[in-house]
Amino acid sequence: MSFIKKIRIKNFKNLEDVEIDVKPLTFLFGPNGSGKSSFIKAMMFLSKNLFPLNTGKTIYKISDDVDLGSYKDIVTNNDVSKEYSI
Repeated sequence: MSFIKKIRIKNFKNLEDVEIDVKPLTFLFGPNGSGKSSFIKAMMFLSKNLFPLNTGKTIYKISDDVDLGSYKDIVTNNDVSKEYSI
């Protein structure tokens, strides 16, 4: 069985360039504002947009409770000249 060993996120919310080693069971912990929620939102965003069942448009509303807004709202420092990657 293949398992992803690293996840790299660039320019997503407050995660400018982060690489996380993951295992079958991974815990996220740290002080407030360290990017735990941004990491979870990046995973939710990826899962919602990896295999879109729409017309190829990016989906920013993840669920009724999680709406990421727009591209400007998710890219680091709202700098639309940057590209995000997960």
